[in-house]
Amino acid sequence: MNSARRGLNLLMPGRLAGDRRSHRCWRPMADVLLPRLRASLVLAALTLVNLALIWFGGTVAMWSPIMFDRGGQDDNVLWAIFWSFLALPVVALIGAILPWLFLWLRWRRVAVMTAAIPALFALAIAAAVFIY
Repeated sequence: MNSARRGLNLLMPGRLAGDRRSHRCWRPMADVLLPRLRASLVLAALTLVNLALIWFGGTVAMWSPIMFDRGGQDDNVLWAIFWSFLALPVVALIGAILPWLFLWLRWRRVAVMTAAIPALFALAIAAAVFIY
């Protein structure tokens, strides 16, 4: 193989057909790094949301026993909302830490979905409180 062909081979994203190592594919670095960078930016934003939910959920969890001051200890919906308020800071803490482990393992979709779960959980609690 001459040097001109070898130089051309390095500039192209794939190997030439006549090359012995034609089964390997050389992708540009941007194709490799951009999805991970995008996932990292989305995870950073969702982590900030989860940190805010930890603070908010902790505050709401501390005040949640006041829901039973007016009575209604037999109301199942009220108990479900109470336990949801107590679980919100824990779910948000898990949602802030665990996605970064998944990103390190290169499970980008799982990481983003795991980071989005606490926000969806908080929306479900807000909807239940609004409806009740």
